[in-house]
Amino acid sequence: YQHRVTHAVESMLTDSLLAAERGGFRLRGGVKPSRAMEDLDAYVSLTDFVFDAIKAQAFNDPKLKEAAALIDRVETRRLYVHAGEVVVPARGHELVATDDTDILEGIARCCDDAALRARLREEAFVDKFSINFGMKSRNPVEHTIFYLRNDDATGRQIKREQVSCFAPSQFCEWYLRLYVRSRDDELCAAATLALTIWERQTFGRGEHDATIAPSPTRAAAPGVRA
Repeated sequence: YQHRVTHAVESMLTDSLLAAERGGFRLRGGVKPSRAMEDLDAYVSLTDFVFDAIKAQAFNDPKLKEAAALIDRVETRRLYVHAGEVVVPARGHELVATDDTDILEGIARCCDDAALRARLREEAFVDKFSINFGMKSRNPVEHTIFYLRNDDATGRQIKREQVSCFAPSQFCEWYLRLYVRSRDDELCAAATLALTIWERQTFGRGEHDATIAPSPTRAAAPGVRA
């Protein structure tokens, strides 16, 4: 599921677990949350209740305050801000293999203000993901066996020229999103602008080319970001 809000919540919960681990929080058997996959007893205890446990322990342990604050932000929907997203063109798919830190650095360099540029490096992060038909860049129809109504005993494949011309020619596309952990309006605006400039420079898109807009605002609740 690739919804922008889902990814924001996932990132916040991950950050809260990492912050709790740094603060000394442990699962059953003294296992770190990041190593739970190596211990079955610890893994089965890694449920939603863990977040309640972190918040409860934070009352008496200041080292867990950061983690508890992130969980509270999720519960009150003060989420990481989705500053914008870019569809990566087929000719730019090599970007997918680039480290997220390097991509973020390239975006940050497109910010003219030195102070905001430094904050972007610290408070923003890149999220890459793909959408496909279940077989990455391959056409699933080419790997499907079809049967005719008058011959249900013989399976056969359908050739590309037998398929409607409206069928897609590309079966996987990549997106790049930029999130900001802070909800500071000035920083979020700078992140959106920097991403737009970076997109034009990286993919050669013109100033008047349409780009995917950042998170839509809610007319019923001005100023609320999802």
